[in-house]
Amino acid sequence: MQSLVLPGTDLTVSRLSLGTASLLSAGSRRNRDAVIGAALDAGFTHFDTAPLYGFGNAERDLGRVIGNRADCTVATKVGLRSPGGDDQSAVGAVLRKAAGKAIPALSAAQADFALAWARRSLEGSLRRLRRDAIDIYLLHEPELALIDHDGWLRWLEDVKTQGKVRHFGLAVLADRAAPFLDRASPLCEVLQLSDSVPGHEADVLNGHDREMQITFGYIRGSADLSPMQALAAGLARNRTGSVIYGTRKPERLAAAAELAR
Repeated sequence: MQSLVLPGTDLTVSRLSLGTASLLSAGSRRNRDAVIGAALDAGFTHFDTAPLYGFGNAERDLGRVIGNRADCTVATKVGLRSPGGDDQSAVGAVLRKAAGKAIPALSAAQADFALAWARRSLEGSLRRLRRDAIDIYLLHEPELALIDHDGWLRWLEDVKTQGKVRHFGLAVLADRAAPFLDRASPLCEVLQLSDSVPGHEADVLNGHDREMQITFGYIRGSADLSPMQALAAGLARNRTGSVIYGTRKPERLAAAAELAR
């Protein structure tokens, strides 16, 4: 698969990133490992995760299969906590998600942008991922008016200096990115933005002298296209960065990678 240097960073990433938001739905640990293994075989070198995904299981799955491999980069997040904690067993997470269909509060994400929690969350992610450093550490759906902007910036710069984080930024729907861009916030070092073929949400970057870095949402946001058509259109939209693709089917990863060639 084609790789490139992600704009604004020194990271070499694959044109497609494996998204792990639905990885737990692949089923058994063996099946989840097969998805990650198939991504590696297909040339994926960048992986997107979060403590919220699988309530800690997605990070642990990546840590088990990828660990501290120097040829892979990982982005994880902070700010949305898993109900019940970020270290739940796979069985416990599945049961909680199932119960959440009847009682949404049991599986709903809990926003927490307190810096005291962020410090513990970072250490938990490093442990689960089995990595010495997080390549990209992203605030997960923050709202500018509701966070301690300067406090977050100081802390992220500190952990970057300590070598625990290589780059930081925001993982946001495009409308939440606009206030940060208008402020020229240094928290926008890396922007992981929602985008779609009909909506062109990532055009929020226009006028801010920014290239697309990481984008997501093409398949869900393009109902009139097949998944592969939507993914191809996403790659055409984002020619300078990496597009996130998630699947529970290992066999689909080779076909996706072929598009990125």
